[in-house]
Amino acid sequence: MKRFALYISFILSLLPQLWAEPFIIMHTNDTHSMIDPDFDNKGGILRRKVAIDSIRSTNHENILIDAGDVVQGTPYFSLFNGEPEYALMDSLGYDIMILGNHEFDNGMNDIAKYYSQLKAAKISTNYDLTDTPLDNLFVPYIIREFSGKKIAFLGINLNPEGMIAATNSQGIIYNNPYTYSDSIAGMLKKSREADAVVVISHIGYKYTRGKENDVELINKSKYIDLLIGGHSHTAIDPEKDNSPAWKIPNAEGKLITVCQAGGAGKNLGVIDVSFAGDSLVAKSQLLPIDSHYDTHIDSSLVKYIAPYKHIVDSMMNNVIIVSDVELPNRTSSQTLNWIADLAYSLGNRIYNEHIDLAIMNKGGMRRDLPKGNISEGLLGAMFPFDNRLVVLKIKGKDLIDAFSVMVSRGGDAVSNGVHVEYDGNNRITKATLHGHKIKDNKIYTLLTLDYLANGGDYMAPLKNGTLVAVDEEKFGTVVIESLKEKGNNREHITSSSETRMNLK
Repeated sequence: MKRFALYISFILSLLPQLWAEPFIIMHTNDTHSMIDPDFDNKGGILRRKVAIDSIRSTNHENILIDAGDVVQGTPYFSLFNGEPEYALMDSLGYDIMILGNHEFDNGMNDIAKYYSQLKAAKISTNYDLTDTPLDNLFVPYIIREFSGKKIAFLGINLNPEGMIAATNSQGIIYNNPYTYSDSIAGMLKKSREADAVVVISHIGYKYTRGKENDVELINKSKYIDLLIGGHSHTAIDPEKDNSPAWKIPNAEGKLITVCQAGGAGKNLGVIDVSFAGDSLVAKSQLLPIDSHYDTHIDSSLVKYIAPYKHIVDSMMNNVIIVSDVELPNRTSSQTLNWIADLAYSLGNRIYNEHIDLAIMNKGGMRRDLPKGNISEGLLGAMFPFDNRLVVLKIKGKDLIDAFSVMVSRGGDAVSNGVHVEYDGNNRITKATLHGHKIKDNKIYTLLTLDYLANGGDYMAPLKNGTLVAVDEEKFGTVVIESLKEKGNNREHITSSSETRMNLK
C-alpha cells in the first residue's frame, strides 16, 4: 500500500507537466511602416491585430514579439517620423521589441522619444548603450514564466558600422553577437535562472560575405534553444519544401528552430512551444495576413489611423508621371540602371563641371515601380531616406574596390557607360568607363549619396574620396520634383535593360 501511494504521488507530480498547455509565441519583423496593405493587397496592421486577437482568445499563454525595423519604407514614416507606427504597435499589445537598424534613421533621440512610451519590454543584449540617449531604456534580457518553465529572451543587434549612419549611432559599443548571446544564455541556464533561452535577432538569416548571421550564430552556440530573426526579410516556412532551412545544428549537433516572418507585415509568425522534459520543443508556421481578416477590423484603430491615412492617400493618388516600363524590383537591371542614370542626370544641380559616373545602392530603394501611372506617394515610398546627393573626387583604385563591395551583394546601380566584369570569387577582372579601362591612380568625379560616401552599406572605399559638392535637398524630394517636371513636359519613365555588372 505504501509503495502504491508513492507511485500515485509520483504520477500526480507529473500531471502539471504532462497536461501543461503549450504557449504561443507570435512574432513579426521588418514591417517597415506598412500600416496599409501593400499593393498586392497583402499585410496591413489592422488585419494583423485581428489575427493576433484571435490567437490570444484561444491561447491563454502567449507572447508577442517584434524583431526590429518597425519603421521606414512608406510615407507614414516620411511624414510623421514613426508616431503612428509605434502607437499602433502599442495598441496591438507587443510584449517584447528589439531595435532594427532603421529605428536609427532619425537618430537616437527619436528612438528614446518613442520607445520610452512603449509598454513592451525593450531588449538589447550586445549593444552597450551607456552614455547615449538610450541609456537605461533597454535591458540585456528578460525572463518570463510559462507553465512553470522560465524562459529568457535576449535581443541581438547588428554591427552599426556600415549599416547605420555614424552620426545616428555615436557612442554605441557593439559586442560580438556570437560570444555575447551564448555566454549569457549559458550563464542563465547554469545559474538556473532560465530553463530555456530564446534569441530575438536583427542580424539576418544568412549571408555569403562573412557578415554575422543567424545560421552561424546557432552553429557556434551551445545554450540557445530557439531563434526569432529579422533584417534579411526571410520568410521561413516549414510547410514549404523550398523554404530556407528552419532547423539549424548548433555547436553540439542539436537541431535548433530558427524563425523569421518575411517582411512588410505580410505574415505573422506563430510558434507553438512546449517542453519534453528539460528540452524546449518549437513548432513554427507562417500565418498569411490577407483580406479574410477584413470583416473583424477594429473600428477604434480605423478611427485613429484616419487622419494620417488621409494625408498619405492624397500623396498616393497624386499622379505625376507615367512609366513605360515596369521596374519590378530593386535587383533588376532596368531598375538599377534607371536610378543610376536618373541620379547622374541630377548631378548638375550641385556641380557645374563634368561628372564621370554615378553609383547608387539598391538598398536605397524600398519598393518597385509598376508600369503606368506613378504617384508622388509611390516615389516617396521608394525613396524614403534622408540622403543627399554628393560629388567626390576619387582614385580609380578606390572605385574598383567599391565595385568589389557592390558585386559581392549581386551588383548595385552604376550609370550608363560603366561596365564591370567579375569572377566567381567576386574579384573585379575588368572595369571600364565608356570603353576605357579605369586606371588605379587616375582621379574620377563620382556622384553618389552621402550615406555611401560616408561608408554606409559597407562602401568603405568611398571614404577615401574628397568631397567637392553636397546637395541641400533630400534625394527623394529631388527625384519627385525632377519627375514632376518631366511629367509636365509629357516625358515618360524609360530604362535600359543592359547588365552593367557581369559575372564572367
